Amino acid sequence: MFHLRIVTPTKKIFDGESDYLSLATDDGIQVILPGHAPYMATVTSSELSYSDNGKIQPYAVTSGYLEVSDNDVKVILDNALHPQEIDIASEQEAIKRAEELVAHSPLEVDISKLQATIKLANLHITTARKYREKNKLPQNEDIPS
Repeated sequence: MFHLRIVTPTKKIFDGESDYLSLATDDGIQVILPGHAPYMATVTSSELSYSDNGKIQPYAVTSGYLEVSDNDVKVILDNALHPQEIDIASEQEAIKRAEELVAHSPLEVDISKLQATIKLANLHITTARKYREKNKLPQNEDIPS
């Protein structure tokens, strides 16, 4: 086991013992297990998952930092959403609005920000659907936390 802390500026996601963490970094997908060598990396937008008492907990996360040292793992993220917090319909609407702006964008619209919005919304949808399918929950309904 190792001690795992996952935080954002607005909430503590997890602070406890775990035996598994998986997330994407600039170096690629990283799987952290007990006894992992010291390591620091920049976290990229992806699905993060960790083990809490043997149950895998998934999150859609944005950028942040990972530090591993002596069975102590810290993950500091800009944002993290559990699939239960994701409203698929709202995410699909955000994609639609952003795609329309990209297609008909005036020069003052920052297309890279719109593309980032689309990418993040797609990550949220994918994470929510995967979780809901695995747990046999409705796909088209928002599930409040």
